[in-house]
Amino acid sequence: MKVVNEHNIGITGAELVFEGQPIGIYSDNGVIKFRINREGSYIVKAKFNSVLSNEIYIVINDKTAAVGKGQFIYDNRLYVCKRSVTTFTGIYHDGDTVLAGWREEIYSISGTMALFVYFTAAEKTGVNGYKPILPNNDNTILAYGAVLDSKGKILGKTEKQGQIKVSYSINNIADNLVTGEFNTSFGIINGVEFLGTFSGEHEFIVKGESNVFFTSSNVDHAINVFAEGKKNQAKNRIVERIY
Repeated sequence: MKVVNEHNIGITGAELVFEGQPIGIYSDNGVIKFRINREGSYIVKAKFNSVLSNEIYIVINDKTAAVGKGQFIYDNRLYVCKRSVTTFTGIYHDGDTVLAGWREEIYSISGTMALFVYFTAAEKTGVNGYKPILPNNDNTILAYGAVLDSKGKILGKTEKQGQIKVSYSINNIADNLVTGEFNTSFGIINGVEFLGTFSGEHEFIVKGESNVFFTSSNVDHAINVFAEGKKNQAKNRIVERIY
């Protein structure tokens, strides 16, 4: 990153500010050299004698990542997306009722993401065993949603079940990829439209945990825990100096 003064002369000693935090990497002869070790979207700038530079927006892509495209709408704004993650979160029990839990994360290019939590039926496989029934276009229930910024702050979320519906047309499922199209048919957050879609390859994660059930309070807690995890992940991003 080139750092110059108002006369276009290179500055030595300007500090890199990464995601809002000065991190002890400084310019030398007008250049800050650094490496970001994790894919994602980042905002960087420089600080010198209490003066901040303009911001630079950086997107780091994994060349081996899943290939897909999508978008979501929130608060009358359209977010273009190139990455999605499908997670099987586990089997959930409440007496005789057993469901499989799912989560879809759709990441916009700007770093803002849409989060969807929903459930399908679970199939009995033994005396105490269950396996999930894969989501399709008409078997998902109890869907919730939220929008988070790149640092994990919740910008808005559904307050109760029924404010959003989701469907998932799956063509193929492998160890770490789902190929298919995820869609919401309608959604409302804070009284405004909330919609999302993603087609192509979705990264696939299996947690397979066994949990206590899917009440609205538990789902709300799960969204909050996920957001807190995103905040911690943002704090732990690694930036290295390049000499």
